[in-house]
Amino acid sequence: MTFALKTLFTIAGRIPMKTIGRQFLTLTLILAALAVSSVRPAHAQINGSAPPHARRRASSASPMLSATDVQTFQTNLTNLVTWFQGVAVTPTQQATVADLQTELSNLTSDQMTQLANNFDTNAFNTAVTSLLNVVPAQSVLPPTDPPADLKNPDYMGCTPQMGGAPDVFTLTTVPSDPNTIYVLEQLTYILQATQILSDDLCSMQTVIAGEGSNVPVCIIAIVADQLKAASDFTKQTLMFCDSNVASAQTQTAWQNTIVIDTDIQKLADATTNQFSQTANLVNTVAANITSNSTAVDVDIANRVSAIDSDLANRISIVDADVINKSTAVEADLNNHLNSVDNDILTRDTQIDNEISTFQTLEVRMQIEANLAAGRTIGLFEVPVADGGYLETVRSIVNDTIGKLTAAGMTINGATKYLALGDTAYASKLYKTAYADYLTAYTTAVK
Repeated sequence: MTFALKTLFTIAGRIPMKTIGRQFLTLTLILAALAVSSVRPAHAQINGSAPPHARRRASSASPMLSATDVQTFQTNLTNLVTWFQGVAVTPTQQATVADLQTELSNLTSDQMTQLANNFDTNAFNTAVTSLLNVVPAQSVLPPTDPPADLKNPDYMGCTPQMGGAPDVFTLTTVPSDPNTIYVLEQLTYILQATQILSDDLCSMQTVIAGEGSNVPVCIIAIVADQLKAASDFTKQTLMFCDSNVASAQTQTAWQNTIVIDTDIQKLADATTNQFSQTANLVNTVAANITSNSTAVDVDIANRVSAIDSDLANRISIVDADVINKSTAVEADLNNHLNSVDNDILTRDTQIDNEISTFQTLEVRMQIEANLAAGRTIGLFEVPVADGGYLETVRSIVNDTIGKLTAAGMTINGATKYLALGDTAYASKLYKTAYADYLTAYTTAVK
């Protein structure tokens, strides 16, 4: 079933007039959501007092967050309360944070989810992360050892000091860090909005169901109130010394101006006396300088003349020594050059001979390779006079036969073909001569 229109007016009539102004918009949203919710059987009670649908009405006006979003919110909430605990300095503040931690630990998962849905979680998570990671801005601390006649500010327990690391929840920044206060102001605004919403939801639930402060939404409202209170006293604690520091430094600055003014006058008088003494001393020094400079000029002239004479003698000696040494060096260098030239010429002759020998050996190896293979090469059939190597072929064949014979090896009548080749060569039958030489070579090396 749904709520009838007259029920809405009945419920609205039970709200105290002093709360209507702030609760009007919230009441409209909640009743609109309740108007479409179903009613379960009367015997389905929670804690023996209210039906389940009555317990859900406080959270039905907000979109439900995912389990991951709720877990993230809970983690940031725990971190924030821990930060509050580090800043709490008085027993009352510490007790307030302790009560808040107890309330949070007693919340069920459903109540934590409903609390999260009362928040602008994105803004809350961002503000908490920023607050926990604020690094206090570096500031110039006043000197701790001013001159003896200057006064130190009377901070009365509020001595300026720099803050610690972001993860150390201790009150060590005096005066307060502007960045921390700025983020804390944003967080306070978020907590205030959540406090108003949670208080309104509790008031509406109490009016509708007639229950006391143990209603889940009212428990959540208590947590929201404690969070807002912790945020307020934390900001007050952080800013407690600000006015004291400014006032103490201003008062001390005024007092020290009097001391400084007196010191400046004393310094002026002393400076006047020093100027007079300095002027007399300068005149005396100037006279001494004039007298001494004349003597120095004469002494320098004498010394320069002696140096010139000694330098001319030394230069003459050096010139003669350089000439003698350069002559000896030149003769020694010529000897070395001649020796190098001779060595180069000798080595050049050796290289030429080695190259000629290598070329001869290379040609012989090529000719013997072709003779052994029985190949006919055009250049080998042409005499030297015509640019060929026929005579060289004949010489190689004859040399091979001679070496084989000297070694006691058989040559298989190779000399016969060598003689035939010579006869053909004499008759200018060069192709026939090469063929006979080839036969003589292959016969000898079989």
